[in-house]
Amino acid sequence: MSRFRTIFPSVAKPLIAMAHVPPLPGTPLFDAAAGVQGLIDHVKRDTELLLEGGFDAILFCNEGDRPYVLHAGLEASAVMTRVVNECRPTDRPYGVDYLWDAQCAMAIAVGSSAHFMREVINGSWESDMGPWHPDAAKLLRDRRNFGRDDLGIFANITPEFASPIGKRTPAQMARSTVVSSLADVILVSGPMAGRSPTSLPSPTSARQWTPRFPCCSTLVPKPRLLRRTSSTPTAALLVVT
Repeated sequence: MSRFRTIFPSVAKPLIAMAHVPPLPGTPLFDAAAGVQGLIDHVKRDTELLLEGGFDAILFCNEGDRPYVLHAGLEASAVMTRVVNECRPTDRPYGVDYLWDAQCAMAIAVGSSAHFMREVINGSWESDMGPWHPDAAKLLRDRRNFGRDDLGIFANITPEFASPIGKRTPAQMARSTVVSSLADVILVSGPMAGRSPTSLPSPTSARQWTPRFPCCSTLVPKPRLLRRTSSTPTAALLVVT
């Protein structure tokens, strides 16, 4: 059984809600008066509402840490791990994301016993953060060395605030990411948080290159998107703002 189906054994098309973590310590927008406990209280409230809404899983992400970095500090890993450990659900899967350091996301996932992580894991990109060269080989070797072969890796092939260096289409990237980088899920996202991938290839087009492979779309929440239909992707990651 695939990692995706191991995580979601009884849900054909899971809806995953993102819990945005406010700015972490040391970042420009961090609320020093509220402190780390303020982060935890905020995320707990959001997570409770999302769970009440019936979502199938929660994804915790440091959305507030603008401007984002490609190499996180130890304080980011430590605080995010604490936040996830104190806010994680106990009755359904949860995942983590760190914008934009896949190694940090892996460390948080291991430290919080997360079921999956979302990240850009391969390719070369020009971005608001500068030249970006993820290392899938190191990431997957770290997963093995941490003893977390069960951890699902959701690979974003159209990252926000960035564009690819090269001429491969997202559909070709999807196929390559599955074959070469061993991703467990292909993620197609919009240009930034809260924006649907309207101008980008849909998960359906990505799936043309990856038949029978999980493809996940990042969506802005609208009532019609909360209904699972034959036209929805394998999973939907809802960015709740």
